[in-house]
Amino acid sequence: MTAQDPHQVTLETAELSPAARGLSCAEECGNRPRGCPGWCMRAAPLGANESPAPQGNRFLPIVGERVARRWRVRAQLGSGAMGVVFLADDVVKGGTAAVKVLRPDLTEQEAAQSFAHEGRALARVRHAGVIRLLGRGVHRGSPFVVMEHVPGTTLATLLRTPSGWSPSPARIVALVDALARAIDATHAAGILHGDIKPSNILLGPGRVVLGDFGLARPLGPGCLTAPGEVRGTPLYLAPEIASGISMTPSRASDIYALATVTYELLLGTAPFPGDSAHSVLARQLHDVPPPPSLVRPHLGRLDKVFAGALSKRRHERPTTGQAFARSIARELGVAELAGADLSRTRQHPRTLERR
Repeated sequence: MTAQDPHQVTLETAELSPAARGLSCAEECGNRPRGCPGWCMRAAPLGANESPAPQGNRFLPIVGERVARRWRVRAQLGSGAMGVVFLADDVVKGGTAAVKVLRPDLTEQEAAQSFAHEGRALARVRHAGVIRLLGRGVHRGSPFVVMEHVPGTTLATLLRTPSGWSPSPARIVALVDALARAIDATHAAGILHGDIKPSNILLGPGRVVLGDFGLARPLGPGCLTAPGEVRGTPLYLAPEIASGISMTPSRASDIYALATVTYELLLGTAPFPGDSAHSVLARQLHDVPPPPSLVRPHLGRLDKVFAGALSKRRHERPTTGQAFARSIARELGVAELAGADLSRTRQHPRTLERR
């Protein structure tokens, strides 16, 4: 069992999924389970354009090198638990792209499968609010996915602004609505994002973009989660996922994360902060979220909205992201959900006014 910090965790038991044992759903069950979508890593083995070379024979691209003869690497943008992201120029069509390459030091086959799974998930979603897939394959033994590059910043960066970031009610509503539409489009494609959090929300000129589908999984009656497996970011993790109980993935888990992000936008903190991943997970399972009125009494009209959206019971949450966004707009007194200027993401002195 491994645990990192309150911002990211992966907990697993010895009872492995078919994918972790190197088996597809068909090999595990004799055929695909009823309702299987057929595209995820558990249903299909790695293809030739997804299989990595053995450790020691995998390499990261260097500045100036071309990936798949099309994307010329310009600089490294960042790195995470699974991959390293590079800014690259598209020498065929022009413009820039973000190239995510599997870290060469990873030895687990499941890591490679999860990485390929991100590309498969992104290939199914077509929406302006979801990061766009441009290509995928293997470069010098390392699998990669190429996504559009969204210039700008992330919501996490703005929330960490030392002098504070105080968006107006109209801007909060516009941001939440745009994010909700992207989440609903992802669900319509049969995908649960699984890791909605400020660092995965990109803010570009006039756009809110949902990125990082590394923990995405299919929605379907035959797509149970593995018993004892908890994957995600504890601060934004729904109780049913934090419990580690095998279940059918539900849209309600992403709605919970959307509500948590909105709560943080309004109050400056997530509902259940903690000193460790385990303490946060315990609070997600057992604590009642503090109502917004405890911190900002003038937001008392939102208490009921968050009590439902952050309910431990999935069926009590809003059925769609847009339903939640409409509730927030109504209680903040904002008439228009769409059309607000999202390009002006810099900090400004205005704060939420008493309504």
